[in-house]
Amino acid sequence: MEKILLQIANTLMANLANTTTPGLFNGKTGIALFFYRYARLSGKSAYEDTASELLDEVFNALNPALSPSMADGIGSIGYGMETLLKERFIACDPEENILEHVDKAMLDNVHNTWLKERNSPVPLFSSGLYLLSRMDYDRNSIKSEWITDIIYEAQSIIKSIVGEILKGKVRLPTLNSVLFTVLSLADYFPDREAWKSLVRSILSLSVHAMNQQNFTAFDLSLLRHMLALCPPALTKETEWTENLVEKNSNCTKDGDCEYWYEYAWWNILYGTPIRMSVPHPLLEDYIRKKLQSIYFEEENASSKLAALGLQLMKINSNEQ
Repeated sequence: MEKILLQIANTLMANLANTTTPGLFNGKTGIALFFYRYARLSGKSAYEDTASELLDEVFNALNPALSPSMADGIGSIGYGMETLLKERFIACDPEENILEHVDKAMLDNVHNTWLKERNSPVPLFSSGLYLLSRMDYDRNSIKSEWITDIIYEAQSIIKSIVGEILKGKVRLPTLNSVLFTVLSLADYFPDREAWKSLVRSILSLSVHAMNQQNFTAFDLSLLRHMLALCPPALTKETEWTENLVEKNSNCTKDGDCEYWYEYAWWNILYGTPIRMSVPHPLLEDYIRKKLQSIYFEEENASSKLAALGLQLMKINSNEQ
């Protein structure tokens, strides 16, 4: 495992010039996160120095014109910064809120943030996901109005999606991001019955999304994970939805190498369990082939390798 991680680190270093965007999935934030963790694991400070340089470039790239997306926009940069602060890779002055600009973009006007993102290729409820990561980093700094606004916007988004059913525009990535937020904020809903009603609506819409084939293999895996978190009072709805998840999952494999490579960042963002069914020797052989082809491969290959490396380090730490 150590040799593979070193190969990933050196390949990323050699290809830094090909990474120009600032975000998490496809850019410098994700690669910086890998380098910080790898530097700590290996004890090689050169990788930490490179990560710090990348982070400076990310800070300089922050501007209101960026997408709010938690995948590759302002939200994703905020997620990366929160992770680095939480793991003590970087520090900030107690009198200074290093996340102030991201907080403003993601949480001060949640509705406008959603309007900016809803027509993107993969629309997510990024404000909701960002709030959750922000709470995980520092719960004491969370404003109560942020939580209230997120809950209200989640309800509003679901109402608007109901009107899109006949247009075939019900997408599982969007619904998953709302459901993930709503399940995580269950204790903050003032009305428990309203919370259950909202979850039911999301599950019903998820069925439409699957019937319309608007999903990826990861979307199914994430939905399966969240269904297990729903309360017994929603057993009827969850069983109905789960049956359709399993039916659609017959043609996908969420434990093979290609799945893992393609969706590693999504696993990291949502913190879902790693389901790796491939033996380590086969996995290492797969990664070697990826390393050999990265110079000629698809766009964003470096970022995918960074996510792969982060997952490998997580697996390694879990096995120790």
